[in-house]
Parts: sequence; C-alpha cells; structure tokens
Amino acid sequence: SIVAEYPICGLTFALDTLVSHEFGRNNTSDVLGLLLQRGILVNLAFAVPVCFLLTTYSYPVLSSIYGVELAVIASAFLRFTPLFLIPLVFFTAFSKFCANQMLPQIPMIAMVCGVVVTPVAQGMLIHLGVEGAMLGMAVAAWVQLLVVILLTFAKKETRQTFGTIR
Repeated sequence: SIVAEYPICGLTFALDTLVSHEFGRNNTSDVLGLLLQRGILVNLAFAVPVCFLLTTYSYPVLSSIYGVELAVIASAFLRFTPLFLIPLVFFTAFSKFCANQMLPQIPMIAMVCGVVVTPVAQGMLIHLGVEGAMLGMAVAAWVQLLVVILLTFAKKETRQTFGTIR
C-alpha cells in the first residue's frame, strides 16, 4: 500500500544524509550501525500502527470508497501487510546503510534474489487467491532481508561499521 510504503521510504531517506555524512567523517565508525538501528526503530514506530490500521480498518474505509465487492478483495490482500511491510522497513534501512558506504551491490544482489523468488512464491501461493499474492510478496521480502543481512555481515567493513546492537 502506498499509504505505508511511501512514508517509510521518505523517513529512510534521512539515513542517506546521516550515514553518508558519518561515512565521510570516518569510514570505519560504528556510529553508522547506530544510525541504521535508530532508522529502523523510527520506521517501525510508523509502520506498526499503519499495519494495525490497514489490517483492522481497511474494509470499512475501502467499502465506502470503492464498494463492497472491491473492498472484500482489497481487505483480504491487506490482511497480510505486516508480513510484507516489516521486512521492507529493515531492508530499506540496510540498503541505505550499505549504499552510503559505497557498497550498492549488497542490496542489489538481495533485490535480484527477491525478483527471482517473487514469481516462484506467488505461483506456489496463488491458489489462496489475493492472500497468496501478498504472502508471495512477503516471502520475497523476507528473502531479500535475509540476503542483505547475510551479505552485510559477511563483509568485514560493514560488519565493523555495524558495531554492536545498542
């Protein structure tokens, strides 16, 4: 849903400025990891209530705008929004963390994995209807997140700049 994704992208763009500034100041600073962690927390503070609203109140709002028939379908799709949106929050923040350390290939590899997994997962789950389409997107989002985290920690430089969880 655009209502959820665009504000998260906007909030995460602040990481571009903060991480690139810190990287320019000290490219081995573990403050970069602290910025990543705080960026994730800020985005989660936005995403969790939005997920609650989308899963709880989408039907009454959508039925008043688009009618009952479309609202039933859209509400079924949005029911699983948290399973897609939560890994998206983490992935977007990790993407900024890596890209601003001159390592855009890390999130790019993860996105390619997502592009490969999405049609396979959706194809396997489409028998569930629109819910299966959203679940397929969620599977791909979790795969992307797993790949970006694994690659981030596999690389010595980003493992160092991540520091510790605080």
